[in-house]
Amino acid sequence: MNTFLAPVGLSLLLCASGVSAQWQKVYPQTPQSGRWAAVTKIPGGSWMIVGDGMVLRSSDLQSFETATITPGINWAGVAVARRLTGYAVVFTGGSSIGISDSNSPDGFAIGTLPFSANSAGGIACNNEPIGGSCVIAAGSQIIYGSLDTLAVRTANISNHSANFQDGEFFITGYGGGVSRWAGGLWTDASASFADVYNVVRGPDGAGGQHYVTIGDAGAVGVSSDFQQWSTTQPLGLFYAKSVIRAEGRYVAVGAFLPISVNQIAESDDGVAWTTSDVFPGATWLWDVQYFDGTYVAVGDNREIWIKRTDALFANGFE
Repeated sequence: MNTFLAPVGLSLLLCASGVSAQWQKVYPQTPQSGRWAAVTKIPGGSWMIVGDGMVLRSSDLQSFETATITPGINWAGVAVARRLTGYAVVFTGGSSIGISDSNSPDGFAIGTLPFSANSAGGIACNNEPIGGSCVIAAGSQIIYGSLDTLAVRTANISNHSANFQDGEFFITGYGGGVSRWAGGLWTDASASFADVYNVVRGPDGAGGQHYVTIGDAGAVGVSSDFQQWSTTQPLGLFYAKSVIRAEGRYVAVGAFLPISVNQIAESDDGVAWTTSDVFPGATWLWDVQYFDGTYVAVGDNREIWIKRTDALFANGFE
């Protein structure tokens, strides 16, 4: 098991910066080959980061340990599922699925996805009910249901990412294809001309709510009903790979091409966006998540970036 400690003084630097803290790179000390593709957090427990041939764990985002090494498997998605004995970490990539033993932090079972799936990307789970559902984006297939009784459906387009929000599962894919699973029903639509990543729901700036998806070539798709979408290009050549809604804002990470300058994009309403380069020296970022006052972004060269905004941390109490 390999452990990396963040440089001494990082936590002091973050505390001193307060609620307006800047993004800081906490891993690795020197560039590594490969990439981190996705990140999540076990409720009340550790952060889990997955990528090329490896799963990483951290309880505090200052020290990191290798949870498991899987040569030849490039993990693309990670989620947390609720089992009878506690929470389990589930990660997917290619034709493989890995599930942790909730009774043993270092017990991981690596197996093959059902239905001959071989293009697994993102995974999302509803971790609140015991035995809650999960959805796996697997290219031309969507695998869904309880981990013990999975089903499969044909995707409306080759898909690569999945997320869950407020009782709804979302699948996104190439050429702007989007799918939603809510209330036991599936809805498919075309949200954009470009590849899109994740769907989030939030304020539309006019007193209502709408769905927002963001992706390649600066494309942003919005819809009030998930069926009829309008697409704009407010972000130029910003290629987003992940979008979330946190602390009242839409937040996306990606890279600006052709220079590969890493950027973050933010919006209050999902329509008007601004970008900034706040990751000096980074290239591509592939995922951003937010839990309990902490943003975490992961990407190429196995880099992990964080921004702490919770009041307790800002005041020096961790």
